[in-house]
Amino acid sequence: MVITDLAKDYDDLAAMVVLKELHRLGFVRLEAFIANLEPSRKRAIYGRVNLDSVGLQDVPIGVGTKASTKKHEEYKYEFDSPLMPDEKTFQPNKDNFFEDGSELLDLVFNRAIEEDRKVHLLLISSLTDIAEYTDTEDRLKTFQKAVGRVYMQGGYSISTEGIPTPRGDAANNTFDMPAAERFHPRLENIPSDVYTKVAAYATNIPASIFNDLGDTKHPIGKDLQNRYQRQGVQFYKTACGPKPVNGITQEKFLHNLSSFYEKHPPGKQTSEKGTPLPEDGTPLPDPGKDFDPNEKFNPDKYEIIPYLTKGLMYDALPALATGGDHLVDILGVLDTESMANQTSIHKVIGTPKQDDLDANPNIDSKRMAFVVSTILKGGLYDSVQNSPGSQLE
Repeated sequence: MVITDLAKDYDDLAAMVVLKELHRLGFVRLEAFIANLEPSRKRAIYGRVNLDSVGLQDVPIGVGTKASTKKHEEYKYEFDSPLMPDEKTFQPNKDNFFEDGSELLDLVFNRAIEEDRKVHLLLISSLTDIAEYTDTEDRLKTFQKAVGRVYMQGGYSISTEGIPTPRGDAANNTFDMPAAERFHPRLENIPSDVYTKVAAYATNIPASIFNDLGDTKHPIGKDLQNRYQRQGVQFYKTACGPKPVNGITQEKFLHNLSSFYEKHPPGKQTSEKGTPLPEDGTPLPDPGKDFDPNEKFNPDKYEIIPYLTKGLMYDALPALATGGDHLVDILGVLDTESMANQTSIHKVIGTPKQDDLDANPNIDSKRMAFVVSTILKGGLYDSVQNSPGSQLE
């Protein structure tokens, strides 16, 4: 059971492709998706057509909550997809599209209880929906009886009593921190794995994977390629602006998320904003103008795109983990030595820097990048014949 803010970033869609492959190969059985974060119904429609395009027509999706204590700023790239229909005229099949996501949670959880089995829950967005669901005593009991394990993209610490406590440096917590604070203690007796941004940043997904995905000719591959470029441009614009996200300034972006300084090493002089200038006199990449919603996106207009080197697949990592410990062990994507030191039922993959200890990604960075990239490409090649108008050359 997956709760996701599809279309906000490319990693949610990548996670869906990973899950589709695990489902096809028999490592998981996908029960349902819920799309949250306003406009949540539009995200659910986006999710519905993407699920259909990879042969998951029978996997239902529900409309989640607005999922944030603040109004979400919808970026122009979010729903610019070759599969996205007109929201106003789209008529979903009521059997696989739930207008109320909590009803879908009820259906999945109660069915599991009736069949005497457990549901694994993948939470890769705001925790508003699952917190509100478990706020009532009856539904909390249903949750505790039905759920066998929770996988998350976020961040928590584990108290001396063994209870997860949400960290304030995880975006999925800060969307709705009161919800995160209510929900985390409810995991006390339910095993969980949280994949943090430390693990995501250590997973060096090469930018070339997005060209490979576009070359599959699958609409999702084209969407991921376009979305990566547009998000890279948007991220760079923000890094160059007065309010960089997560401390990623222009300098940090050029060092960590691009090849610019590798090709043009920085010298001693700096720009007006304090960004080091290249020794060879090459100007810093211009952030470019804002996207024109009436024009087709043209990557040639943006100087940063040729230097983009790395994709951040936050949500794909916990999605891969849902295949189970045995699969993760066989794939060799975790650092087994550092993970062996974690004895709680709650596991942190990507431990942040603490006191005098450096951050530890707890993964085999190259292996994780290789596995995720391979599954993404394989998943789309397998699905290419299932998409109308899509053809493998």
